[in-house]
Amino acid sequence: MGVRSLARRAGGRVLPFGGQALGIMLAHVLLTGLGSRSMTVNQLLAEDPDVDLLAARLELASLAVMLTLALCFWLLGRRRAFRRTVLVYLSIAVLSLLMDCISLVSTLGERTMGTGGAFQLMWDAGLTWSANVLTFAIWYWFLDQGGPDRRGRGEPERPDFAFPQQTGEFPGWERWAPQPLDYLFVAFNTSTAFSPTDTLVLSHRAKVLNMLQALVSLVIVAMLAARVVNMIQ
Repeated sequence: MGVRSLARRAGGRVLPFGGQALGIMLAHVLLTGLGSRSMTVNQLLAEDPDVDLLAARLELASLAVMLTLALCFWLLGRRRAFRRTVLVYLSIAVLSLLMDCISLVSTLGERTMGTGGAFQLMWDAGLTWSANVLTFAIWYWFLDQGGPDRRGRGEPERPDFAFPQQTGEFPGWERWAPQPLDYLFVAFNTSTAFSPTDTLVLSHRAKVLNMLQALVSLVIVAMLAARVVNMIQ
């Protein structure tokens, strides 16, 4: 029995755009779970291991609960509830991301080649950087023009991003519309080059998110990379 059949039995209608968002959210939950288990920053900050473990589990559980609720609303075709659940999920993810970034910076002085050394630091930084990309990729996808539901129904709001295919006349791209991979590309470029490169950021809310993502990436890439070089020397 397929997803659409289950939705019809439940009296709803599958949202056509929801599966893509749920896939990215699931990847984010798995990445968060991997980080809570393997990041060495948790060992360096652990004054009370039981309390820290409980906090990590509560964080992961809250994301999993939001993901489960989003899945239910997707199957039932509840657009507004699905969107609100994803926004709550993203808010929790951003707070978690900021806390991880602060934790990384606060443990720089405690890391030596023997304890939380260069390679462990690079592992922690890589997990946090990847979470940064995934989190803001979903943000941009759900923000632009009022979200994928409005874009899909042909009732978009003002664009928050302007992609090259939308601003230029390129043969074969006349009916092009941005997909999740396009927003993942914007998020990846922002975390790598500290700017969206070929895509214009138009709205104030998109600019705030873009600056926040670039700031987190700057802390991870610049400050932590410099610390790794000093530790290796």
